[in-house]
Amino acid sequence: MARTVEQRRNPAGVEHCIAITGKGTPGGTALEEAIEAVTRTAAVLAAAKKKGGNLFRPGAPEVRLRPAGEGDRGSGGFTVLVRVPDFVSARDAREAAHEAAERRPAAKAVRLVAVGAAALRGGGRPGRARQPRGVRRTRAGPPHRARETLR
Repeated sequence: MARTVEQRRNPAGVEHCIAITGKGTPGGTALEEAIEAVTRTAAVLAAAKKKGGNLFRPGAPEVRLRPAGEGDRGSGGFTVLVRVPDFVSARDAREAAHEAAERRPAAKAVRLVAVGAAALRGGGRPGRARQPRGVRRTRAGPPHRARETLR
């Protein structure tokens, strides 16, 4: 008898990845260790899911570099990620990272993250560096008060 598997649809275009974030220069040892840790974690996760009947092949790791901004100390950062299917849970990723940390200690920092159009929108409050366009803070009056003015 054939088994029917219900496939969840992902209308928002959000994908799940196992990722690790760090600081360092491209080609440095920290980046190389992060790539090895994420690759090892993905292999452990694929083997664990294969035992459960869910077969997937992890892809090549993707590296996203963040250049150092003005006023930042040190070098830029990086994020190394490998895309995984929707049936991988955060618990599965934690267990795979714990098992991979036996050989690659940097794997302790691997986590499951959502990447895609809806995940990148954010939605948090604008911070000091993210003021809405057209709003500038200027000092007017006593030094302890700031007033917002439109440009």
